[in-house]
Amino acid sequence: PFLRKGIGRCLFCSIAFAAPADESFDLAGVGVGVMTRPYDGVHSETRALPFLVAEYKDFYVKGLEAGYHFLKAAPLTLSVIAQPRLMGYSSSDSSALSGMKDRRISLDTGLKAVYELPWHGLEATAKVLTDTLSRNQGSMYQLALARTFEGRIYRIIPSAGVRYDDANSVDYYYGVNDDEARAGRAAYAPRGAMDPFANVAVTCGIAKR
Repeated sequence: PFLRKGIGRCLFCSIAFAAPADESFDLAGVGVGVMTRPYDGVHSETRALPFLVAEYKDFYVKGLEAGYHFLKAAPLTLSVIAQPRLMGYSSSDSSALSGMKDRRISLDTGLKAVYELPWHGLEATAKVLTDTLSRNQGSMYQLALARTFEGRIYRIIPSAGVRYDDANSVDYYYGVNDDEARAGRAAYAPRGAMDPFANVAVTCGIAKR
């Protein structure tokens, strides 16, 4: 089969350092991401990734997401954002992918809305993103709910939500075109896909700075 059954997972660990109060960023460091890929014969991928939490006036960078707040009217914040889509493969990654065209990573841009709910530390987030580099010409829609728990030296943010990728996006990364079909690999044009997800982010200080 072209796809193997399973659940995609990503584990990201980093070490970062706080900047002095007069600097333009809060945290900077480096991290390692371990990501599973659901293609037959393709193993998990490990990548070194920069880690930055920065804010200057209405501009910000948070991990792999960068954006600009164009409306801040508590409890609602609206932003334009950009984030990479770290998906895809090379046909040389697995013998099962032989004859497939490479699927490339891309850059998504769009709108993000964050609404602070009246319960302490609870917020709802909505994103509408589209492929900017015309790799997959698709769109993604996401709704999530998160709560922040903070202590003197730690912060824990669990979140859960649902994500919908339209047919263009899913077909690009998981479909099989007619000219890519082979014995044992039929042409395949999937429709849009809706996937639930859950995350937890844990930050813990180990020194005063």
